[in-house]
Amino acid sequence: MKELFALKIRVTFSPAIWLLRACCLVVIRNSKKARRGGFCCYQIHIEAFLETILNPTPPWRWPLWGPWPPNSQVTLPPIPDEQIRPIAERLGKQRPWLSAEENWLAAERALRQKPWRPWLIRFSGEKERSGWDWADLLLKVSVPVLILGLSTAFSIISSNRQQLAEKTARDRQELIEREQRENDVLAGFISGMQPLILDRRLGESTKNLEVRGLARALTLTTLSQLKTPQRKTLAARFLLDSGLNTKPGNLFSLREAELNGADLSFADLRLANLSKANLNGAALGSADLRGTLLVMANLNKAILIFSDLRMANLWNANLSGASLIHAKLSEANLAEAQLNKAELNGADLRATSLKFANLSGANLREANLAGANLEGANLRSAEMNGVSWDSETKWPVPLLFNGAKNIPPELKKQLGLP
Repeated sequence: MKELFALKIRVTFSPAIWLLRACCLVVIRNSKKARRGGFCCYQIHIEAFLETILNPTPPWRWPLWGPWPPNSQVTLPPIPDEQIRPIAERLGKQRPWLSAEENWLAAERALRQKPWRPWLIRFSGEKERSGWDWADLLLKVSVPVLILGLSTAFSIISSNRQQLAEKTARDRQELIEREQRENDVLAGFISGMQPLILDRRLGESTKNLEVRGLARALTLTTLSQLKTPQRKTLAARFLLDSGLNTKPGNLFSLREAELNGADLSFADLRLANLSKANLNGAALGSADLRGTLLVMANLNKAILIFSDLRMANLWNANLSGASLIHAKLSEANLAEAQLNKAELNGADLRATSLKFANLSGANLREANLAGANLEGANLRSAEMNGVSWDSETKWPVPLLFNGAKNIPPELKKQLGLP
């Protein structure tokens, strides 16, 4: 027969200690070693463990006047009678119903109490508090704290929602006002250009410098005030649809015009002056830009797919990240232009000047470079799969091909590239 032995666990004031003890129930099975007296050894060790670890005197039951901890062998230093006497006399006047010995002891304890626990002294006094007393106090305190926390959280959430609603309404109102303001600017532009086009024949002659200067000033001012690409497109389309560039080169100068984001796809801008114009992100797909002056223009990330740029002047223009897929660029001037990471797939670059142009990371897949001048051009990390060239093509030094990808073997052999 196997005999079970269980140690008794005392239920104390603290629910946490009680739970810990309940989890540490030790069941000892009767074995040969236990029958030989080994169980006594186990019992002694387990009881010692429970007494020292699981049954310490909790801090809230320590005497307020020391020693701390209560089981320590520390001897409290004596307090001189000169310090105790005035406090005992004051207590005797305040509590005459107590004996002199009790007041003397209370005065001594008051001098021995720890200064950083006066709240515990005021709460406990000389009475010991059980764990249930502390749990009751915690429950009483937690209810108002919980209510305060919930009310604070609710007020914060309500405030945030109100602020978000106000911000949304304010942004909506600002958007409406901005659109109304831009509509007024665009309407004023059309009204101001109408007499110049109809009455003063702006589109028929290039000699009337006064009228052309007035039209240019009105156009540039309007484009700088318009912030949305849609309205910039409307303003530019109005000029083109009015027949101002029916005869190539008849359109007045749009130098330094703000046309960023405008949609000018299929537009006829032959021989137009767009030097230093801001065409950042503009859509110029299939546009006719033959002979157009785009010196130092900003065409960053512009869309120029299938556009016709033959003989255009793009000296020092910024075409970083621009899409020039199947664009016609023969005989164009792209000297010192920024073409890094530009898409030039299938582009026609015959007889194009690319001297000192930055083509790092550009995609030149199947581009036609016959007769092109690439002296000093930076072709680092460029994609050159399927490019075509001829004997008249001028190439940069081999150092500027570092990192170039898929260079045709014939070109490598011709230039002595590794």
